[in-house]
Amino acid sequence: MEELIEEMSKRLPGERKILLEIRDLLKEASGKWNLIDRSRQNELTNGHNVHEEYSLRHCLHYAEEAANEMAAMNAPENGDSFKITIIKIHRSYDYFDGNSWHSTEKFEEFESVGAAELMQLARDYNISEPSALDPRETQNILFQTPNRHPIHGIKTENQLHILRVNGHEPEPKDYQRVADLIGAKFAHPLELEDAKQHDPIYGYYINLDERGDFYADVRDRDGNTVYEVRAGDSLEEDGSSIFDDGFMRHKEDLVGLGRYLRDMGIISKGGELLSMSEFEKRLEEPGDDDDLTA
Repeated sequence: MEELIEEMSKRLPGERKILLEIRDLLKEASGKWNLIDRSRQNELTNGHNVHEEYSLRHCLHYAEEAANEMAAMNAPENGDSFKITIIKIHRSYDYFDGNSWHSTEKFEEFESVGAAELMQLARDYNISEPSALDPRETQNILFQTPNRHPIHGIKTENQLHILRVNGHEPEPKDYQRVADLIGAKFAHPLELEDAKQHDPIYGYYINLDERGDFYADVRDRDGNTVYEVRAGDSLEEDGSSIFDDGFMRHKEDLVGLGRYLRDMGIISKGGELLSMSEFEKRLEEPGDDDDLTA
């Protein structure tokens, strides 16, 4: 399992989306397993006649860790900076003092962390649930550990507070971005259109097409290459092209290429893939940014 995830992480930046989906599925599977009483889990594990390190419990746990680590390694390096505070809350139930709860809190502040470090911290502190159903619901959303029943009168909870994002107070789209990074699920998530961001456009540039050699790339409106298409002599040894894999039928198949890039998370679901000429024409249109709405 870990070897498979590691190999996937080396291929395309867009495969980080797949790693996050794998992590979420494994987390859901772990939650289902933990619905079974712990003593019954032990009975099932013993009946399976395997060493504890190969038990279902451990396989789910370490596979989820591996997926999260690989996704963190491939977190986008876009310069985002998060100022955060993590609060560790320890609650104990005192049966001798009026049957009441006593709490102690420990604060840990991080002046600036990037996306990968934020993901790692959320994993280390088991933070995966938002405090609101919708990122637009309130201006003071925090992320926390899933609610657990106290064990022997003791309950531990960790909270992640987002203080600033890139120097400004967090907005709904920032809370949604954090949720996407750490695998937290809002009941009513913020879509790209709701965040008042227009759907981006991308251009398809054929750079080389001769003598059995083909090379093209897909660029965003800032001129950055987000994906390369290679075939023939441009391929690495033993590599297969997007044509061989059946995702593009021919070198001008923008429909097939666009579908592939969206499925892989390389471009957004609403992103539009254009030919070079159409792309450059769109870039030159006056007021292009102003006219595009959510």
